[in-house]
Amino acid sequence: MEGILCARTAQEDVNACSYHRPRTLYLIVSIDGIISILSVWLLLVKFHTFRLLCLTAYC
Repeated sequence: MEGILCARTAQEDVNACSYHRPRTLYLIVSIDGIISILSVWLLLVKFHTFRLLCLTAYC
């Protein structure tokens, strides 16, 4: 959406556009990265707790 708006703006607004777009892109990427790291961490924690439960159950 933002990219389309930027493409339609006048030549004098291009500078403002190129300034705003990478910031929002970086924000989206960082949020995406944080979410993926959290999901992987939760998966690992779940796996380890499951393994520990299995070990204690077998003992």
